[in-house]
Amino acid sequence: MRRTRFVHFSSLDVVLGAILYQLFWSKITFGHFPPLNQVVALFSAIWLIYLLDRKIDSNIEKSTDSRHLFQLKHKNKINILILGLASISVGNLFFLPLGLLQIGVLILMGIGLYWLIWWMGWFRFFLSSKEFFTAFFYTLGVGASTLYQSGLNNYFITIFVLLFLCVFQNLLLFSSLENTNESKWKYILVMVEIVFLLNMFFFLYAHPQIEYGILIPFLFTFCLQVWIHYFAYSIHLRFLGELAFLSPIIYFIYEFFSK
Repeated sequence: MRRTRFVHFSSLDVVLGAILYQLFWSKITFGHFPPLNQVVALFSAIWLIYLLDRKIDSNIEKSTDSRHLFQLKHKNKINILILGLASISVGNLFFLPLGLLQIGVLILMGIGLYWLIWWMGWFRFFLSSKEFFTAFFYTLGVGASTLYQSGLNNYFITIFVLLFLCVFQNLLLFSSLENTNESKWKYILVMVEIVFLLNMFFFLYAHPQIEYGILIPFLFTFCLQVWIHYFAYSIHLRFLGELAFLSPIIYFIYEFFSK
């Protein structure tokens, strides 16, 4: 139980979901997984960013939800973990290709600007803006290694939008449960769900010869979160919402048995 709490409250479940989607994205684009050093780069970078993001959040808003309280309670251990992840990230830079490093620098500059705007309190004027940018940079980080190899094309953009909408849906879903102005949050959430379905139909129309199995992770993630939204609307199911992003495992099993 203690290990499960650590996995969830330290956002390790989010990181594992990001890695699985990185592997999945590369697999459906190139037919193979990305190099190990690129997987390590995403693992260390995204976990580090999430932990730092939580620290900034606690300092600015004095949040009292379970994840922030867990990080405050284990402050020293979290600081050691942050230092270790930062060391891994820096050390791994020497093994990454220059083009991917350039993409990474642009992402970090964007996140730095995002943190600055957040620190100045400007996000409070725009409902769900924090969730939007978190989803955007998360998806961009997951797709960075694929973007480096494939370049920006329609297929990449379509996969990017589908994953971005799933992540945005997740953040909106649980933010709506934590905010008093719930009706406005749920309105945006419904709009995101509609846009996801429209993009799914567009994807099928634009790629009629596509293997339908690649839609499994997106549909599973989306449908599980829709179920939580309409049939089990509770903050206590956040962990289940994070587990939805482990859905690429289903695709890998499907691919193994369909050969």
